[in-house]
Amino acid sequence: MQSKPSVQDERGASHFTPKTSEARRASWRRFYARNRERMKAASNARRRRYKRECPDRLETHRLKCRYGLTHEQAEVALTNAQFGLCDSCGTLSAGLHIDHDHNSGKARGMLCGGCNLALGHMKDSPERLRAGAAYLERT
Repeated sequence: MQSKPSVQDERGASHFTPKTSEARRASWRRFYARNRERMKAASNARRRRYKRECPDRLETHRLKCRYGLTHEQAEVALTNAQFGLCDSCGTLSAGLHIDHDHNSGKARGMLCGGCNLALGHMKDSPERLRAGAAYLERT
């Protein structure tokens, strides 16, 4: 198999670019194996810099991937969280949690820790919540 010569790198070493995709993948795997630590360090540095420079974009992306929110929905959720009001009880809370349906993964709202735990313990069942409310009213 013939390879076409590529440009020399900064050290002046001559490299060849393989023609087939299998050969390119094998070449990349060999390169990565020889330079694993350097590649990891560079990747980690890029990741840390991005987290430092773009925290809002990172959070929006996390909300989209984890809960299926669009960019606009994620922005609204983050804005509401900044006001600190729980969607369930309306109390002011410093740290809100994203409530989501465990079956579909879709976000439902921003809740304080107590409301989020209560819904979780009630297995997200409206019947259980009504039964719990009835119990509290009886006692």
